[in-house]
Amino acid sequence: MSRSRLHRSYPAFLRTKLVTDGHQSPLLTSRNILMAALIAIGLQALPRQIDADVVSEFATGLEGWTQFQNSGSGFDWVASGGNPAGHLGVTDNTDDWAYVQAPAMFLAPALYNGTFSFDLKHDNLQQPAGFPGIFNVRVGIEGAGLTLINEAGLPTLNWQTYAFQLNESAGAGWRKFSNLSQNYSTAAPLASLAEMQAVLSGLSRLVIATDYTLASTNSGVPEIDRTYIDNVRLSTVPEPSALALLGIAGVLGLTDRRRRRS
Repeated sequence: MSRSRLHRSYPAFLRTKLVTDGHQSPLLTSRNILMAALIAIGLQALPRQIDADVVSEFATGLEGWTQFQNSGSGFDWVASGGNPAGHLGVTDNTDDWAYVQAPAMFLAPALYNGTFSFDLKHDNLQQPAGFPGIFNVRVGIEGAGLTLINEAGLPTLNWQTYAFQLNESAGAGWRKFSNLSQNYSTAAPLASLAEMQAVLSGLSRLVIATDYTLASTNSGVPEIDRTYIDNVRLSTVPEPSALALLGIAGVLGLTDRRRRRS
């Protein structure tokens, strides 16, 4: 086969024209082949890799979630009635703040300016006589020797999504406390930019409160403080492989545009 025929047989994205002594000839190097193979293979997986969110949907079980500052019965995977189907259910058995704790997969470096979100509903928001009102939906993150707590709106009897922005702004609301047993207060200092980034890059614990009334199995009142959680999602930093693929795709795209202009 002649060189001119060989040139025409290459796919367009593998052809590079090289002018030598006034003649055009194809330039097909191992570098071009490798780059094309990376793009052909990598771009198929790219959308999945760039979506770096860690997610628990509780479709078939508890997915490694555990109780924190709570124990005893009433920590269950519930097969139906979630948002949709499977979800997590927790009964408050303690007088302390009760939480569910995320498994290790949620302790990857979290994305600054990303989001921590989940769906939550409460089973019984009636208050015993003389008890104060309902508590706001509450979360906590720990890392780099710091404890940050945040609160959103009130829980409801129906599924509702709660989302927390991962930055140090007053609107985001992440404040510093000595431990996860403390009550949230706007008098507590906000996390600084450096502190927020340190916690997110070195997460050691991520929790969602399951304690929204002062009733509990220990309180001696008939009302039960029971919470349900579904669709937990945390924005995490994309893996280097995903960023590398984006870089390769960008370089090839720029090269192709320059080639068409020339």
